[in-house]
Amino acid sequence: MESAEARARGTSPETLSSLFETPHPALRLRLDEGRPPWWRAFGPRRLVVAGLAAPVLLHEYAAQVGGWSSLSWPWLLALTAVSLIASLTVATYVPQRGMTRGSSPCASLAGFTVVFAGLALGGAPLQVGTVLLAGGLAAYGLRQRLRGAEACAPRGRAGAL
Repeated sequence: MESAEARARGTSPETLSSLFETPHPALRLRLDEGRPPWWRAFGPRRLVVAGLAAPVLLHEYAAQVGGWSSLSWPWLLALTAVSLIASLTVATYVPQRGMTRGSSPCASLAGFTVVFAGLALGGAPLQVGTVLLAGGLAAYGLRQRLRGAEACAPRGRAGAL
């Protein structure tokens, strides 16, 4: 039978605090296991930024094509899709936890595709080719940020977004 002293030693504040500081490796929750690499590129911080940027980009893109009054439902859906893709591109510039800030020179081109999509929409408003070009530019920028990081990352940071 254990004495009161032995029981007290096992439950000292130092022992209890060590239980909560670092969990056992088997108990850690691994939410990103088995998911594709592009899924792991977006964390909660980036999704919040994308959610905040999407309405702003939708408003700006709608202004480029002539305002809200000139939009029908199909055009509104098309512009919403372009703004969602562009907002995901913008969100990839938010550093993830544990990553340093900064990006490679060729990764900065992806940020300009968000602006180029808006310029393309203003070039010939309410034409199918224009919205396809804007969507293609936004998708190209997102693809470059998600997959092109390994090809043009600064030394020592390959694959870090």
